[in-house]
Parts: sequence; C-alpha cells; structure tokens
Amino acid sequence: MYSNILHFYFRLILSIFLISGPVCWLGAQNIKHRSSEKKNSSKLSHKAGFKAQLKPAEPAHSVIAADSGEDEDAEPADKTGNRYIKRCALVVACEEYQFLSRLNNPINDGRAMYATLEKAGFKTDTLFNPNMQELNAALILWKGKLKHTREALFYFAGHGLSHGDQNYIVPLGGKLDFTSRETLEKKCLPVQQLVNNMEAARVPIQMLIIDACRDYPVDPAAKDFGSMTLKVNDRRGVGIIYATGAGNKSFDGVPNTNGVFTACVVKHLLQPEQRFNDMVGKIVDEVREATYYRQIPKDIQMSMSTYCFVSGAEKFAVDSSILKQEAGKYKITNAEFTKPEKPVSVPDGVWFNKNKLIEKGDFFSAICKPENAIACFAHAAELGNPEGLYKIGCMCQYGRCVPKDYRLALEFFNKAADLEHIPSVYKAGSMHFLDIYGMVDYENALKHFRLAAQEGYEEAENAIGAAYVSGEGVPLNYTEGIKWYKRAASHGCPGAFSNLGAMYAGGLGVPKDLNEAFKYFTKGAAKGEALSFAKLGAMYMIGNGVPVDYNEARKNLIAGAELGQAAAMSDLGYMFQLGLGMSPNNTEALRWYKKAALQNLPTAIANTGDIYNVLKNYDEAIIWTRKAARLGEPTGQSNYGEMFLLGTGVEQNNDSAYYWFNSSAAKESVWGQWNLAKFYDSGTVVKKDLTKARELFTLAAAGGIEQAKQRLEELAKNDPAAGSSQENVKLKKAEK
Repeated sequence: MYSNILHFYFRLILSIFLISGPVCWLGAQNIKHRSSEKKNSSKLSHKAGFKAQLKPAEPAHSVIAADSGEDEDAEPADKTGNRYIKRCALVVACEEYQFLSRLNNPINDGRAMYATLEKAGFKTDTLFNPNMQELNAALILWKGKLKHTREALFYFAGHGLSHGDQNYIVPLGGKLDFTSRETLEKKCLPVQQLVNNMEAARVPIQMLIIDACRDYPVDPAAKDFGSMTLKVNDRRGVGIIYATGAGNKSFDGVPNTNGVFTACVVKHLLQPEQRFNDMVGKIVDEVREATYYRQIPKDIQMSMSTYCFVSGAEKFAVDSSILKQEAGKYKITNAEFTKPEKPVSVPDGVWFNKNKLIEKGDFFSAICKPENAIACFAHAAELGNPEGLYKIGCMCQYGRCVPKDYRLALEFFNKAADLEHIPSVYKAGSMHFLDIYGMVDYENALKHFRLAAQEGYEEAENAIGAAYVSGEGVPLNYTEGIKWYKRAASHGCPGAFSNLGAMYAGGLGVPKDLNEAFKYFTKGAAKGEALSFAKLGAMYMIGNGVPVDYNEARKNLIAGAELGQAAAMSDLGYMFQLGLGMSPNNTEALRWYKKAALQNLPTAIANTGDIYNVLKNYDEAIIWTRKAARLGEPTGQSNYGEMFLLGTGVEQNNDSAYYWFNSSAAKESVWGQWNLAKFYDSGTVVKKDLTKARELFTLAAAGGIEQAKQRLEELAKNDPAAGSSQENVKLKKAEK
C-alpha cells in the first residue's frame, strides 16, 4: 500500500522543483498591456517560393518553405532513401477578418506557438492571415512533408464555425455563403480534412490544436451545435484538443498578449517528462479557472497515455544541475524513492508520532516549506494516519506551496478514502464535480457525498443539498435541497447557513421570507462564513429586509472581503464609488473593484472599466470594459457601446455601439434599454421607430433613469394618445 504513497510523494516533490524553473510563461491571468505597436501580420505571397513579406523582427524561417528535398533537421535516410523529419508543425493564425469580427491576438498566439514548438525540436512553418487559396497551397506543401514525419502537429488560431456534423476553420476572404456545404467549403477548411491528411501519411504521432470559437453555427435558428468529435482510426498516437466546447467562445485575451487557451498551452508544452494526457488535463484546469468556467476545452480525443511531448533528456524549463542536486538530497534515483527523510528541524519524538507529525506538517505548510510539510504528512500516513494523505491532497487541490494539480489531489484523497478517512471521501466527491478529466462525473461525486453523509459529515450533506438545488446529477428539487441544507446546518456547516439564507431570500422551495434569510445569514457570519458576511452587507446597504445601515453594511462587507469573497469586495467598491455613508472615493472604489475583478466577477470587471473611464484612463478603461462585455455582463456591454458611440478609447463606430446596446438591452439592462431607445428615437443605424423607442424608454424609466422619463414626457406632448398608451405599458411593467 505504501509503495503508492511513496510514488505520489516523489511525483509531488519533483513537481515542486519543476515549477521553480524559468518556464515559458504567457499566463492567462498575468497579461500586461504592451505600449509598443503591434507588428504587421505576415501574409504569404504566391511568388518566390512562398516567401512571406516579413518585418526584420520576424524569424526568417517563419514561413512555409518549398520542399527542396534536403532538410538540415532531417534524420538519415531509411532503406528506401526517404529522409525523415522527426518533428514537423504547421502554425496558422488569422485575425484581420473583414466579414467576421476582427480578433485581438491570433497572430501573437501563432508567434508564441512557433517559438515554443521550435524550442521543442519541431521544424515549424507559419502562415499568418491567409485566404483560402493560400491555405490550400500551404497544406499541399505540408502534406508532402507529412510522408517523412514521425510527429506532426497542426495549430490554428482564429474563427471557427459549425455546419451540421462538420466543423470548419475560417481563413480570410469574402463574405461566407451559408446556402450549402459545398459553397461553404470554398471559403472554409473542414477540420476533418486535417486529420485525414495525417492519417493518409501514416504519421505515427498526430496532434491537432484548435484555438477557435465554436458558437457560430451557420443556421441562426440551429439549437444544436453538435459534437466536434472527429473520425480517426482506432489506434494509439492521436491527440486532438479544442479550446472550448461546442456552442461556446474561446476568449481572445487582452489586446497585444495571448488568448487564454494558447497561453496555457505554451506554458505547459515544454514541461519535461510530462505525459501528453496529463498536460492536457492541466490545460483544461487552467483555462476553466482563468475564464471563470466560461470556457472549458471539450471534445478532446487522446490515445497517447505514454507519450511525452518533451522527453526527460530535454529539460527546457529546468536547470538539470539543480534537479540532480535536489534528487541526491531526497535520494531519488531512476525515478525511485526510498522513504521520506526526516527534516533536520523535526525531533525524533515528533517524527515517530503520527498525530504530532500532522501538526508539524501544518506548520511547514504555513511557512511555505513544502518539502518538509510533505515529508511529515507522508510519514504520518506510513505510521497509519490517513490524514497525512488528506493534507497532501489539499496542498495539491489549492496549490499551497506546490503546483495546483487536481488529478494528483484526487489520487491522494482516494487513497485516504480507502482507509475510511471521511473528509477524504467528501473531497474525492468534490473532485469529480470539477470536470478534471474533461467531463463532470456526477454519479461518482454523489456516491462519495452520500457515503460521507452517512457518517454525518456536514460538508457532504451541504453538497448534496446544492446538487438538488442546481439539478446537477439529480432532478431539480428545492424541497429536497432545503432538507439537506437544514441537516448540514444542524451539524454546524457554515456554508449551509448561507445557502438556506439564499433560499429564503429568493423564495426557492419556501415562501420568500427576508427575516428568515437574515437569521440564517447572521448564523453563517457568526461561524465566519464569507458569503454570509457579503449577503448581510448587501441587505444593510440597500435596506432589503432590514433598515438601511451603511455602517453595518461596510463592517460586514469588509469582513467578507478580508475572507476573499468577491461579491463583498465589489459591493464595498460600490459604496466607495457612490459615497454611501462616506465621502465618494474613486481610488478606494477602484481598489476593491479590481480585487473582485481579478477573481473574474463580471460586474466588478465592468465597474473597474467604469472607474478607469471616470478617471480618464482610457487605455485601461477599454481593456476592462471590453472584457466585461465579452463575458456577457449587461452593464459592461452598455458601457462598451457608449465608448464606440463617443469614440472614447476606440474609433467611433455607431454600428458597434448599436450591437452592444442591443445585447445589453436584451438582458434587461436599463442603461442598454435607454441607449438603444435613443437609436430608435433618432433613426441612428436603424430605421426610426417611435413605438419601439417609447417601449424602451418606458422600461428604462421604470428602472429609474430620469432622462428616459423626461423623453417620454416630451414624446407625449407631441402625441398624447401614444403617451397615454405608454403609461399603460409602464403600469403593466411595474405590476410585473
């Protein structure tokens, strides 16, 4: 049994050393705005053997080269005289679309992939902003190279779309014709064709990485995007990764940086001795977290369980001398490991006490000495305390002084669960809810939750309640959910009090009762529950169920914010911005909004952009407002439309303004309704329609926008009958 523990321990210790190396980091979260001008995109010409028009800063070999038959990187010829290229890649990136929305970063993504693949030993060709004719010509040349390649990789960044059961990547060109598949394929490339090319060439290792949106079906009325799973031969050596699931977006990232998905890919590709399947799992985890679960790579096809993109001999990210030194220190030889070595600062009396070892491990974890912490936890497990395995699992789950690794966390939790450690049974269930293997395993999650709940573990009871309330893995049933929440609350689960408060506040499964909601939130706050503090603060701030009390609101919001609750941070920023119970302070408002925005709270992202706009920092304003708009936050969409309308930070464009106002109004944003009403009122972009304008002004007025009320009065003077009709609409809306 403990041989497995030691194996896990070795893997985790090694990962600590790997993370300290100078990994190629283009992180999705730490993107910085560059002030330098964006380089001109290179585009292939039909002349001079496909030599591209490149700026001097571009690498000279960043083009498709004609196949001369001789290759500097080719391996010796085989018996038939063919010369082999061990690794061959084609990188294609498109962003300067005319009839689809322009993209920010595909060319940057292509450059990042080129640099990464070259470092990994791939002979890499690049093709930036090609039209369909140029793409087909490049594929003909690349197809010739595939016949002599052992490992092939195709990468694309740009627009993608779906038609029936087929999916396409979209090069540059004229307006797309969606009348039939035949006409569509004249200007788009079927993804299946790329797989067929590699299959036909019998390439042993085939990789396909597509960073494209998949939310654009050719039939606007289509409700089913279908799967993007490709037809491949049933054999080993195939790895296909899509940046997002069918019907979803692939987030493009802040301008002049990298898209979220590609940033994660280039971060992990050069990790040595990492199995391809494990690498893909880490990419899925990071993309999901970086986009607040709005983008999750899906339809992944892998049959390369033993293949490593970078072998152990190719340590690009880590200085090999450091590894050797640390390996000797921890007695790691030939990937084997004897046993945890006692840290110098741990007395013998503690080292052989399985309970005191846990306390000592917690101490080392708190001061961020992971090697010592893991040694103590692992030895405690050897002595028969499964909590040691649980503690290591928690370090992996939360990234405490070690790389965050959900799969490794699950392995430790499963081992501890096998030893009947109830918290680990619950944790194993929670891991199955995290989509760590490309799909959520509701059956296994709920199985573990119920086993732990049978032993009275309150967190598991709360999790079962949440499953019934959300309808995840079980039929939606508020009554059953409340029953489990109350059971968890009776056992002292802090989160259950917050959840019960939310049920009463929303009238879900019970009559709406703000007094009961307030009582539960108060009990949750007494147990230090961050969400309860945030909810109490919001109730005091707006007088929802309690009298308005800005002092109590600020006190509770600060408590929740200090515990890391994003909604509390955002509401605190709102109080500073409007000066609720204090003098307005945009600097403090920005500080709290930005803290919440960095946790990917959409409303906070929109408000961060709004504050930057007030402070006349338009470069930052456009970055944050664009991000909020693309996340679908309605206020952010309206603000983004206003920036296009006024030409603030962007080129003035009424069409774009209309698009974002319309998107915002569709989500019942009063500011979106107000701005869209003005377009119909004036006939800007759309045909003048006073009936539509009055409807939107009425909705905006009902939402508290005084200018909308004034405009309705002006319209009523010109057309009293219409004004009276609008008053009736207003009353109906108010009643609703």
